[in-house]
Formats: sequence, C-alpha cells, structure tokens
Amino acid sequence: MGSDRIKSIFFQPLFNESIILEPLTQNDQGYILKIAEDYLYSGVLLTSINFSPQNSQIKEKLLRDSKNYLMKYMLMKKDLMDINHALNIKGVAPILLKGMALNEANISKPGERFCRDIDLLLDKRDLKKAYSELRALKFRYINEDC
Repeated sequence: MGSDRIKSIFFQPLFNESIILEPLTQNDQGYILKIAEDYLYSGVLLTSINFSPQNSQIKEKLLRDSKNYLMKYMLMKKDLMDINHALNIKGVAPILLKGMALNEANISKPGERFCRDIDLLLDKRDLKKAYSELRALKFRYINEDC
C-alpha cells in the first residue's frame, strides 16, 4: 500500500470531510483491518470514510468490530460505575483519564473512540484503599507477576 493512500485512510479523521475509498486490493484490506483491530480504529474509519460498493466486505468487517467494541465498552462502563461507587464510599475520589474520559465527556463521538481499559488517577495516599476495593470487586492483575 502506497504512503499517500495510507495517509488518506488513516489520517482522514484529522480533516473535516470524509473521503470516498476507491476499491482496495485484498492485501490493502487485510492491512487496514489489522491496523483497525490493533488500534481499535474501526469506529474512526467508519465515520470518516465512504466505502465504495467494491469495498463492502471490509466495511461489514469494520461494522462487526465496531459493534463488538461497543458491547465491550458498555461492560467497561458498568465496571467503571461499580468502581467509582465503591471507591467513593471509602472516600477515594478517582479521576478518569484517557479513552473513557474522552467518551464520557462527549469529546469523542459515540462509537468512534474505543478503549481496552479503565485509566484512573488516584491520590498516592489512597492507593492501598483503592487496591483493596478493586480486589473486593474481583478485579485482578492480568500479569500475575504484578
């Protein structure tokens, strides 16, 4: 895939207009799908690109991915509400950061910005309380060495 074509696809969200995506080779489609999956970019691509009929397969795949991410996001939002409630009861005031913060503040468009985790900023003095509450809610480290 040529560098100009990459820019027109992946940097398009930086511009005000959407682009019409000309037919793509199978390699191009595979590359775009891989990047979209690795960086949770399907929602961004779907909102900024008009796919030609010849690209209907990639559009369908991006739509499926986007719906899956949205379902995962809804589960994460429920987790966030549970975490926030439990921490507030203990007097801990977490500050939401990054992806979920942008979504919850309506800075990102719905279905556009997806995230894999919940990022919280805590007062250093509250770390032990917060850790205990997260463990009580059955959260755990994925990396067992932590």
